[in-house]
Amino acid sequence: MTPRNPRILAYSYAIVGVSIMAGLGVFVKQINAPVSLIVLARFYLGFLFFLIYLLITRKIQLIQPFQKSFLPLILGGLSWAGLMFSYTQAILFTSLSYAVFLLYLAPFIATAIAFFWLKEKLTLSQSLALIIAFLGFIFILDFDPTQGGQNLIGSLWGLLSALAYASFVIINRKIPNHCLSQTRIFYQFLFTNLFLLPLWLEFKLQFLTLSNTFWLVGVGFFHGFLAITLMITAVRYLKTSEYGVISYVEPLLAALLGFLLYRESLSLLQAIGGLLILGCGVSQVFLTKPS
Repeated sequence: MTPRNPRILAYSYAIVGVSIMAGLGVFVKQINAPVSLIVLARFYLGFLFFLIYLLITRKIQLIQPFQKSFLPLILGGLSWAGLMFSYTQAILFTSLSYAVFLLYLAPFIATAIAFFWLKEKLTLSQSLALIIAFLGFIFILDFDPTQGGQNLIGSLWGLLSALAYASFVIINRKIPNHCLSQTRIFYQFLFTNLFLLPLWLEFKLQFLTLSNTFWLVGVGFFHGFLAITLMITAVRYLKTSEYGVISYVEPLLAALLGFLLYRESLSLLQAIGGLLILGCGVSQVFLTKPS
């Protein structure tokens, strides 16, 4: 990033990244295969597409040799792998809506850690934007946490997924500035794939039908390469609370896609929630100051 205000561009990267991630469910619905295969496609093919991108753009030389100050990149890879595993387990042990609710506690956890540990300043407007965006998310989810659908094991896995997500954001904020975006993305893809190696034990060639392969490649390109590349680049320049607000755009767009493509219901409360998230996201962009 070389513009005069890289954080404005970072906002656009974050918005496009979470928008792409919101469409993951559309791809998953087309794939008749275990979740493990989808995860492998996302990260292994995503890494492959990233390497191809580096070669085509002749930016492969920007990958810096691994050094001691880059150790957080290992934890970044571990966080991604941990998020994939814990979130899947949470869905197995509890309801989907409850698992999603717990996962999106991550922006609050990350913001709190960033405030106390990274000493990130948190203004009143940023705090309100995060709280209102979360409220909008609750409206969209249309979920009452006091009702059934949760148990202790599922709750623990869900909280672990939120911690993993928050850790990923915090780690990427902690990585030293001299570590280039290409280096951050390269090593976190690499270490995530190393931690995901056990998933290959579940791989069966029979699932690679023509239709499945087409959609799995799409998952790798869009939700692996593009979304993760944009997300890691954005987090480098945005404060934790700022990215947290933008992250709530993902469930908003996922709900809209469900309404438009699958005729899923969209209540007035959900529409209000969407407007709250949009309002907070727009306000963040316009209130951002040059770095």
